[in-house]
Amino acid sequence: MKAKSIGVMAQDYETDKVRNIDEIYKSVCTIEGIDDQLIMKLYEASEGVPLKNFKLKIKPSANQYFIFKGNSSSALAYYNPKQEQSAGW
Repeated sequence: MKAKSIGVMAQDYETDKVRNIDEIYKSVCTIEGIDDQLIMKLYEASEGVPLKNFKLKIKPSANQYFIFKGNSSSALAYYNPKQEQSAGW
């Protein structure tokens, strides 16, 4: 009601959306040997970098976080399943 009164968009908070908490991915996966140029693209591309560019051996879970490490750089990223992209942070 407070948000509506000042014209701010808001959503109702509901606690019953998660059906099985054990299915939520809880850790960060570290991947080494990523090309430094590809890591740089994560910082430059606000829309993200296509997942296929990373040539991962695993199928990531929705919103799974990664630490990508190159020779001289690293980046924190997450997987966006709606766009099939890994977006930099």
